[in-house]
Amino acid sequence: MGKNPYTTVKLTPTTSRFSYIAPNNHILIGCETILNDRYIDPHVSLKDDDVRGSLRSFQGTPVFGLVEFNIWGACNRKCEFCPISDPSIFTNRKEGITLENYKRVLMDLQRIEFDGVILWSMFSEPTLHKKILTLATVTKEILPKIQLQLTSNGDTLRAKPDKLAALFDAGLDRLNFSLYDGPDQFAEFTELRRRAGLTRTQVKLRRRYLESGNYGITISNRTGLINANEYRDKNELPVVTLPLKTSCYYPFYQVAIDYNGDVLLCPHDWSKKYIAGNAFEASIWDIWKGPKFQIARDLLKKKSRTIDSCKGCDVAGNLIGEENFLAFSKINNP
Repeated sequence: MGKNPYTTVKLTPTTSRFSYIAPNNHILIGCETILNDRYIDPHVSLKDDDVRGSLRSFQGTPVFGLVEFNIWGACNRKCEFCPISDPSIFTNRKEGITLENYKRVLMDLQRIEFDGVILWSMFSEPTLHKKILTLATVTKEILPKIQLQLTSNGDTLRAKPDKLAALFDAGLDRLNFSLYDGPDQFAEFTELRRRAGLTRTQVKLRRRYLESGNYGITISNRTGLINANEYRDKNELPVVTLPLKTSCYYPFYQVAIDYNGDVLLCPHDWSKKYIAGNAFEASIWDIWKGPKFQIARDLLKKKSRTIDSCKGCDVAGNLIGEENFLAFSKINNP
């Protein structure tokens, strides 16, 4: 079945801004890049555009451009480069965010006039949440200007174009399918997208199986929970010295909210060691401006990764959010 549409292009940029192209008119937007000895997922460019496009301030403080939710506590797959594959370090829990608590966070976001991106992704398979259509509907009712995105392995939607279309009818703007089984899935999900009457802009297909020496993803060690060096691109150098001595932009441009309301520094923190607050108990804006986020930003600006969640993390952290990082720097150094 279908030929893998990815075109591999190896580049060596001289700046932190990576290049990307549209190698054909099929599925992929972007190119595979090696930057500072790191393989860069071609779809990073899309997220970077989303964040840069929503940069603004509220009451003198830069607003996060991305709110990432983990709406469910389990995944139906066990990918070898994911902590879920090892039950000794990650436990699947068949429970998720309640509609009441989700709406509370949305109302908080409405109060600060949030108009960026809400992404359902992080540590699980979001489509396992039985009320996902209702969650999508209330998202757009409360925050009509935001862009609602979802990342899924597609298993619950395979051969179900009506169910896929219903997600977009409820308010979804973009769905990123992560394809783990092989090149045949490109043909399968392209046909699913066609039958649902959706476009390539609405439904993105992303390679996540081993081919040409990589999995099509910028591999991370999930704050030290896996040995990422086993799964890196064949042209990448292994990360052997931690903590890294680099800045990280995550707490400058996004908020990560677990299904129990815990606010994390970033979606890579599978260990969940550093909790900045709980979005069901406090205002998300107060948490964003609060001491735990500020401590993290002050340290990461100085390239100091001494926070527990950051010590063992191998994520470069500077591919997305540079403008937000600089906006915070201007506040502290006018």
